[in-house]
Amino acid sequence: MAGYGFYSLDLPTRKILRFVNPAHEKKGDAITLKSTVVDTGNGLARTTLIRAGLLVVKKTSDSRYYRADDGSVGADRNAGAVVAAAEAADADWASKTVSLFINGRLIVTVTLGGSDDSNAEVATALNANTTFAAYAVADGSGALLTVTSLQKGADVVLKVISNLATAFGTYGTDAVGTDADYRVVGGDDGSPIDMFDASGAVMDTAAPNYVAGSFVLAALIGTTGEGLAVLARRGSLFAA
Repeated sequence: MAGYGFYSLDLPTRKILRFVNPAHEKKGDAITLKSTVVDTGNGLARTTLIRAGLLVVKKTSDSRYYRADDGSVGADRNAGAVVAAAEAADADWASKTVSLFINGRLIVTVTLGGSDDSNAEVATALNANTTFAAYAVADGSGALLTVTSLQKGADVVLKVISNLATAFGTYGTDAVGTDADYRVVGGDDGSPIDMFDASGAVMDTAAPNYVAGSFVLAALIGTTGEGLAVLARRGSLFAA
């Protein structure tokens, strides 16, 4: 029960874990929900009572957490793997090959043209290959050519290698994608998070949370495919 001024609210508890299994359940350190987070479907007295089970994601620029399904706030999202060349493209790159691997599988080998001797020209040649372009994008606008996987997340491993050893190193260069920091709001008692302070003003609010668990899928709120995939990679299970 929470009280403000002359009224009080009974806050119902909510079960979001299907069963307790130490192998799958991992609580996170307290996070801070942004004051603008609302739970419009909670059926409670006000939308600033955030039910346990809301999926939120961090926005690095302000270190606050927002609804995962709110694409308007600019919160973090999973990112592709990025490989940078070991040197700037020059005349030695002309007519050489560049091979793209995703998760250990060779996707395509592109043979550069006889005049492809700059970062921009190499990027254009790579992106012009339809197979390459279906899996990655090359960028030649910087000091070094970069290749970024289109598939995003921490389960993506990108490797780029050339028959010119100095281009990406003798054995090539690899990189791994990254996951955004998704959390499931909730604590042991399953009660809502109250975004009001003692004076009744909406504020950024600390919230208990899980980074992984055995979740009742139907009890999760604001989910996205990407967010659920991140939870699964951390060892989460989902049950009806």
